[in-house]
Amino acid sequence: MTEYAVVIERSPNNFGAWVPDLEVVCDCKTLEEVKRNIVEAIEMHIESLRNTVSQCRLQPRRSP
Repeated sequence: MTEYAVVIERSPNNFGAWVPDLEVVCDCKTLEEVKRNIVEAIEMHIESLRNTVSQCRLQPRRSP
């Protein structure tokens, strides 16, 4: 399983999380919520990347 560093920051009104190696961020009211949601956001992002790669492989090449 691949692991990613997650940065969690606290502001006066909420918690934010972001993953430096991925284009993934989230913003929540509580620390527990931001921890849970960033994991879900990472999973959704990776699944989206996999789907994109699969679709690219299925596309026929165009002749010039």
